[in-house]
Amino acid sequence: MIKRELEIFAKDLAIHRAEVTDMLLNFFMTDMLFFWGEEKGLIEQQKEVWGPLLKWAEEEFDTKFVKAKGIDVPEQDMQSGYRVRFFIENLTDKELAAFYFATKRTTSVLLAAAFVKKKISYEQAFKAASLEEAWQQSTWGQDKLIEKQQKELKQDLKEIEDFLK
Repeated sequence: MIKRELEIFAKDLAIHRAEVTDMLLNFFMTDMLFFWGEEKGLIEQQKEVWGPLLKWAEEEFDTKFVKAKGIDVPEQDMQSGYRVRFFIENLTDKELAAFYFATKRTTSVLLAAAFVKKKISYEQAFKAASLEEAWQQSTWGQDKLIEKQQKELKQDLKEIEDFLK
């Protein structure tokens, strides 16, 4: 679905690299992995799936990230923003294109970083990105629209992984 978009975006990226970097840094401030649930079952799943991703990211970016419960936006250390910028600026155009698309699809800069650097597969990225939706569906029942969106997300992550090969 997005393979052609990725190819076009990667070719044109050199012109807009600074804008894309700034956009991703703004997105980083509200990274999905910073927002934890309040329900015990959800928190246990987040610890299992998101915990290792956050641990990797904290080692990769040599910082500690602040997490929050609920919808309050946690304020991150300024150094972490500089380190994320350095990470982004050192991606190749192809990696940055994949990183941008993965970030948009997963709503997580940190998850996309692990994915683009091949620390996790598309299946693992999908599981992490759709953790809350999967928990909600197991708790409140299936939703056809969410199922369709999740199928598209999984396919998009597979295409991003293939693009990086």
